[in-house]
Amino acid sequence: REQVLAVVGHEMAHYILGHIWKFLLLLSVLILAGLYAVHRSLGFLIARFHHRFGFTEPSDIASLPLLIILMSVFLLAVKPMVFAYTRLAERESDRFGLEITRNNYAMASALTYLHDQNLLHPNPGRLYVLWRSWHPPIAARIEFANNYRPWETGEPLVYGEYFRAPEAQQSP
Repeated sequence: REQVLAVVGHEMAHYILGHIWKFLLLLSVLILAGLYAVHRSLGFLIARFHHRFGFTEPSDIASLPLLIILMSVFLLAVKPMVFAYTRLAERESDRFGLEITRNNYAMASALTYLHDQNLLHPNPGRLYVLWRSWHPPIAARIEFANNYRPWETGEPLVYGEYFRAPEAQQSP
């Protein structure tokens, strides 16, 4: 039950903190910027190398491989930005879930369970995380879940304005 509450707290954070809308906005901006960059690059490359390519218009079906290459280069360039945002959102959600439940063991054990079920590498290399990982490494998330306890030292909660502390919830 406690693990489910920790996961629900994490998932609630995605909604409450607006991660979905922010992610959609980020993707929209990156897609528009990418399409514009590909359009400009395609036009430039065709104007410069049309004699080698054998076509003079982007609308020519022969330009499709060049278009695919340019889109692939763009996607390779923006993937680290997209994944950096999603890893940040996951860390914020982990923090929110810990602050609302104050149950470090439940969060850490839920993450351990997910690790066992998904057969994730607990601590992949930096390049893998940079270009392939939507979430922070599971080992870092478990360590964070075990160590994050600002309520024990009287430090303010990062997301405390979204909920009342357990002491304030008790009726007089």
